[in-house]
Amino acid sequence: DSSYKIRILALEKVDLINKFSKKDAIQKIIQIANGDKKTLVQAAAIETLGKLIDPELIQIFNKGLSSASYAVLGKSLIALYYVDKAAAIKKSKALPDEVRKILATPLTKIFIESNDQTELPFIAKSVVSGMFLSGDAATKQLYEKAFKMISESNNMEAIQNLVL
Repeated sequence: DSSYKIRILALEKVDLINKFSKKDAIQKIIQIANGDKKTLVQAAAIETLGKLIDPELIQIFNKGLSSASYAVLGKSLIALYYVDKAAAIKKSKALPDEVRKILATPLTKIFIESNDQTELPFIAKSVVSGMFLSGDAATKQLYEKAFKMISESNNMEAIQNLVL
């Protein structure tokens, strides 16, 4: 479709359960992830492919890590996390601080799911806005889990970042 919003909606709604019978659809989504003119559509395609948890798609996720689009980068990190946790965590920790701030939600998801206590000070900086300013229920739930993790920790830096 010519409307990028419709392409995103289609990617969000596509059902890839029983992926072996949907190879043609998956190939089309791979093409979109690799070359759609709208990076938001590429990000949606990468997110859809990430749900397959297929190591064969790792090169697509790695390509997304070098994108100038923060949407593509964030979705690529999450998708990579589910097929290569160590690589995703390493890449997440190596990002410049200004990029980490922009990608706070996908990084929080990775750090919380991997139970990375060393990243609690970073996570704490986004908890309040994530819990109360996000319009997305899943994001609110993620930050509520992060809040609980921080409040149960003895990490003074994280607790201070939470209240500042």
